[in-house]
Amino acid sequence: MTLKAGNYLKVSRNLGLGSSPSEDHPEGAGLVVATSPKGTPLVDSSGFLIRATPAAVVDVVGVSLEDPHNNSSAGDTNIAFTPVYNSNNIVFRGQIGGGTTLDQNLTQTMLWGKFGLGYDTVADIWYVDVDESSSAQKCVTVIGLIDDVGTEGGLVEFVFNELGQLANDT
Repeated sequence: MTLKAGNYLKVSRNLGLGSSPSEDHPEGAGLVVATSPKGTPLVDSSGFLIRATPAAVVDVVGVSLEDPHNNSSAGDTNIAFTPVYNSNNIVFRGQIGGGTTLDQNLTQTMLWGKFGLGYDTVADIWYVDVDESSSAQKCVTVIGLIDDVGTEGGLVEFVFNELGQLANDT
């Protein structure tokens, strides 16, 4: 089984009483749909949102709600995203996979586990990387299993552990 493009990272629910927030912020140069589709974790770079990398996901400020605009210059357009830095009340959902072995079966022991995020270039989606071994890259905690235990590439709910900050926020 491979990852499914429709299972990109997205908001699952809000633990608070309100709706899940969305914001827009200037998009950095070089965000292209081929490598940064909807559901991409975004980080701040000098006041512009750019694609996180699997090796640099601990300062995620949000998850994109749309495909990027393929700008050649930073700040040409804004990109809509769900922020993760205002609080940890926003629960996201994503498919599990592994950086070492992509096909992974959902297990009960994954609940409350800390994992990284990986990117699959075939399906063009980000996933919860259950193979991540570096504690410095374990940026999410699984708080719920959506699919049944044993489901290959199952869906989980998670929150971000470290909350990044936009450079111009106070």
